[in-house]
Amino acid sequence: MAAITDPDKSLKSIPHHDQLREVFLNPPDVGGRYSALTYVGLVPGALLGIDLDVLLEKARAMVVACGATDPASNPGLALGIAMGVLAANGRDKLTFVIDRELAAFGPWVEQLIAESTGKETLASVAKRAHDAAPPAARVGVVPVDGEPIGAVSTYGNDRVFVRITLNGSAGPDPSIGSKVDARLAELAAAGHPVIRIAVGSKIELGAEFVRWEIATALASIVLGIDPFDQPNVEEAKTNTRAVLAAYESGAAPSGGSTAVSAADEAALGDALKAHLGKLVANGYASIQAYVAQTPARDKALSGIRTLLRDKTHRATTVGYGPRFLHSTGQLHKGGAPIGWFLQLIAEHPDDREIPGKAYTFGSLIDAQAIGDAQTIESHDLPILRINLGSDPDAGLATLGRALAAALGTA
Repeated sequence: MAAITDPDKSLKSIPHHDQLREVFLNPPDVGGRYSALTYVGLVPGALLGIDLDVLLEKARAMVVACGATDPASNPGLALGIAMGVLAANGRDKLTFVIDRELAAFGPWVEQLIAESTGKETLASVAKRAHDAAPPAARVGVVPVDGEPIGAVSTYGNDRVFVRITLNGSAGPDPSIGSKVDARLAELAAAGHPVIRIAVGSKIELGAEFVRWEIATALASIVLGIDPFDQPNVEEAKTNTRAVLAAYESGAAPSGGSTAVSAADEAALGDALKAHLGKLVANGYASIQAYVAQTPARDKALSGIRTLLRDKTHRATTVGYGPRFLHSTGQLHKGGAPIGWFLQLIAEHPDDREIPGKAYTFGSLIDAQAIGDAQTIESHDLPILRINLGSDPDAGLATLGRALAAALGTA
């Protein structure tokens, strides 16, 4: 076994760390979302056979380009200013349309932007420290990854589209790319900003890591926030620990709303209809799925989010729990209070014990879901918890029908 970790405490917390085959100590001042070009990304890249010399050469070239003082010749500065100014003027839903060959870049940039920008402004923090708890000014750029592109009529006026293409690769179906670009041309003609980035080859993602890290930091400066902290991530962890402590003592966890069962489709439809009334203008809808990811569930969730987008004209995001707690989770709690949440949980018929613990892996996942729901509720944000039951695929099908009925499209 090998470890990639921070020095000192992180390393020493690993049992028998002195017996590891290799230890790569990462710089302790680099946050996880900015670590793609540290050991965190480079060691797995080397094991995959990626030419790190070329990757880093592309990254270094972007560093040099981002040192220019003229925004017209500085890729990171130009992108960062655009992101920050557009978000400050209401276009805060940064919607990515990425070629299939580069699709894995989407979740990475989603975490970078959401965790860096979704928080209270520095001016509000300073004022709160001086005064007696005034209202917090919270901002954020909402990255929208994986949402199928729609007709012009399905979008509000809060969007910015980012088209990332891989040059020289038409993909398995060249017509798909041309249809997407035709739709983006329609969106641009309708007044939606469209940012276009062409990546010459996959190895040039080294440069894109640099461009987007610099741009995100600069956009945060425009918005008046610190891009390098994540103050609200710890809230959900604290609530999760409390739930786990209850499990260990044999008590049922307290707090948090009761989940609606997908087994009762009529009751679920009523709950969804009431919940839809809590959407705010220029807000976004977030689906949090605490189920194992499969292609079938990806497809089901894509259909649900598209239905939501088309009928409510709100941006939609989908995250699998507990992964999203360290990506979009900071934005959910710390960003502008415009989120609307569906938390999807399921039963654990094939659960496993955790050696040395009084709870199972399923209980751990449930505790993370409950802790996050409690945190969202504590920020006065609307969240509806739905139990998909022992068959999540059947539960998702029921949810789709109930949502369609609640939206009046059944």
